[in-house]
Amino acid sequence: MKFALALFLALSSAAQAQTARYEDRLPLQSGLWSDRSRVGEGFEIRAVRDEAYIIWFTFDRNNSPVWYVAQGKLGRLGDSTFLLKKTRYVNSTVSFTDVGTLTLTVRNPEQISVRILSADIGTVSRRPQLLRASANYAEVDHSGQWFEPLKSGYGIGLNENENTGFVTTYLYDDAGEPIWFFGGRTGKKNQPYPLTKVSAACPTCTYSGATYSSVGTLTVQFPSLDQLSVTLEGNGIPAQFKRPDAKLSRLTAPPHVLRANQRLVALSNVDSLKRELIAGIVNPFLDYGRVATFFSASPPTPSAPPTYSNANTQLDNVDEAITLRTDGERVYAMDLSNSLLRIARYQEPGIVSEREVALSVPLLVRPNGVASRFNLNSPSSGLVRFRNKTVVMRSNAATFNTFISPPPPDSWISGRTVVEIVFDNAAEALQTYQLEGYLLSARRVGNRLYLLSRSSVFPAAGQYTDVSEYTARLQALPIADFLPAQWINGVKTPALDAARVFLPPSGAAPSRPEFSMITEIDLSKNMTDPGAIVTTAVLGQVSATFVSEKSLYLATNRYFPGRLITDFVPDFQATDVHRFSLTPTGVNYEASGSVLGNIEGSAEQVGLRFSEKGNDIRIVTTSSESNVINRVSVLAPSTSAPDLLSTVSILPSEQSPASIGKPGERITTSRFIGDRLYVSTFLRTDPLYVIDMANSANPKILSALEVPGFSDYLYPLSSRYLLGFGYNATSNGVRLGIELNVFDVGDPQRISRVINMPLGDNSSRSALSLNPLAFSYLPIDANSSRFGLPVVSSQSSGWMDFNFDDRGPNLRSQLKVDTTSSPTGGSAAGSTARGLYLRGLIVYLENGNIWYTLPDGTARKL
Repeated sequence: MKFALALFLALSSAAQAQTARYEDRLPLQSGLWSDRSRVGEGFEIRAVRDEAYIIWFTFDRNNSPVWYVAQGKLGRLGDSTFLLKKTRYVNSTVSFTDVGTLTLTVRNPEQISVRILSADIGTVSRRPQLLRASANYAEVDHSGQWFEPLKSGYGIGLNENENTGFVTTYLYDDAGEPIWFFGGRTGKKNQPYPLTKVSAACPTCTYSGATYSSVGTLTVQFPSLDQLSVTLEGNGIPAQFKRPDAKLSRLTAPPHVLRANQRLVALSNVDSLKRELIAGIVNPFLDYGRVATFFSASPPTPSAPPTYSNANTQLDNVDEAITLRTDGERVYAMDLSNSLLRIARYQEPGIVSEREVALSVPLLVRPNGVASRFNLNSPSSGLVRFRNKTVVMRSNAATFNTFISPPPPDSWISGRTVVEIVFDNAAEALQTYQLEGYLLSARRVGNRLYLLSRSSVFPAAGQYTDVSEYTARLQALPIADFLPAQWINGVKTPALDAARVFLPPSGAAPSRPEFSMITEIDLSKNMTDPGAIVTTAVLGQVSATFVSEKSLYLATNRYFPGRLITDFVPDFQATDVHRFSLTPTGVNYEASGSVLGNIEGSAEQVGLRFSEKGNDIRIVTTSSESNVINRVSVLAPSTSAPDLLSTVSILPSEQSPASIGKPGERITTSRFIGDRLYVSTFLRTDPLYVIDMANSANPKILSALEVPGFSDYLYPLSSRYLLGFGYNATSNGVRLGIELNVFDVGDPQRISRVINMPLGDNSSRSALSLNPLAFSYLPIDANSSRFGLPVVSSQSSGWMDFNFDDRGPNLRSQLKVDTTSSPTGGSAAGSTARGLYLRGLIVYLENGNIWYTLPDGTARKL
């Protein structure tokens, strides 16, 4: 950081000041600042008198950390503009390149905004907040910017509070490009800082959260207030900075110079008083609320309520394909019946149609030469957004004729999955990918799209008279005839390389000859680029899938008929679980394990039976042995066998023998929320169980609440209240209409139902019973929220809107979009009915038709 040496020399004399005066009070607090909506990036700002030194640590377009610097005169209030510079470090020499400007707007010491203008980076606007790890200041505080005088160009930023500390290291990779790592600690000052590499979207890219990886440690010793001894260690640390006891000097003034900002000071004259009064009137302080964390695996609640609802995905940073979504400006909807992508934009007071894109419909040519169109309207169809692209996925339900051995030609159709990339610029041509297989689900993690599909093996071997003839003809075919095909922009190739096909565990022979496939598409590339599309497969069926930010799991239900051999060996059910790691280099198989019981639920619901915590995978299963047994199992990588997921714990267990559910009750839904698992079971009534998962080695039931009916879906309205959607029922277990329940789970030992709201008669139903994506949620403020779901009954069909206030708590509802009079009315229970909230509007999709409701309640069809 050579260019800042002049500032360091100028500050050394200021360090002698001892009296806290009003004139010494800075226009803003020095330290780390971050915008809550972009967790992972931020600003380190150091100010002394009329000088500011700023480091912006952020990410490049490859999601890699990068940092920039700015320095100059700082005004007391209003705008101050600085040149923004990028540094490089080659042969221990630092160089600077101007990349734009950074404008810092100060409203008061803890309320600022930043605007960056750069031809290379783009236009970036942030409203960062000051990070405070503790309310107490450190008595001996080494906070500040530090550098090595003999190797100027790199350094660390240290921020200390009582018993807490944050450090940001500003280094360079082996190519000389700037890179930064972050560390935090609690406890004594001489404890090492574990350093983390953070990855997230570039400043102008769509933000989807940050990911973290350990790179090493930073150990700091404190010979004096103005000198540090630093040791950087770890495999992720660039080699040139792995030096023990590097001596760093202070670049910015010691904190005692800045204590005028940390205590009461007397206003020296009337002019000063007037200045502060006017500042308080013109620039009122806006309370952002307490910042609880800086770097987090998922973004904290935004400082301002969002203006639109996101898709109701299971995990914050794992996107799911849905038929209706918004980015806050535009609405993207799929008309599956007419193979259209419909794009509308917000235009006050409603939405207006902007564009319709015709989607392709491939033909299936049968062996007899007859061609038919694929009906691409399966429940797994949907879309995701990535940068300037809308990625549309459609699939048809695979159809099977009665199985005959050997099967006649064309008896088994694998289905077809079609992925089309529609660019925001209508002049750019669509990119199309087709896969021979039926789409089970799709997930987007960062720039990578993962398609999970099933493809049946049935090569066209021609006519035959007996099994031996058919077998001989099959053996004569090349391997390519057994592999599913893919079409990239119309060019046909095999979708699979035999080297990327895995055989299931011994004894788990597939009941049908089919592939369970994982297709990875790099959305940052063109589809035709080498390596842009890679498929991995397991031979055999898959019963459930789960995708986290770092792992993908395939699970297969199995049945072991022990009593077919001997009465002393009981029948039992099990589920094989296979873990694949999701890395920048591709999908890699890691390990397999097995749990007792089977995973039950619809294809869209089974993901809620899983949860990943660290290296542990937690799974909810049900088995029908001599009686129904519901279980929670925890698996983790074995320390002795690296390819094995070993069992950490099972509930019920010897130490916690209480059952999950009464005799005969099966699980209707489950939900992992942090270290708690909520499980609803049903036979005649609904016990809602709260299970403590904090100790992976010993999960245990905390409490259970019995109410009529059961829940199909659970959603946390707040840290205290849990929403349950499901069916009411009689005491004998006869289902009645759908209903909502709100449970108070603030005390997990004593949960209670505080709201019960029927939504219709015996004919009422909702798409939410089948798919969590049918639910939409929008926070309003700290105590209230809005949510909705599609509902159909004998009286109405459309979107049911609710307002929830947890101060009461209170729940209010109204049918906002009623399509009963429409020709498509009555289909809201179908799996494609969806709704969302956009700037006070409700937008509703049913059978490809779009309705929207204005804030005054007026409903219109687009």
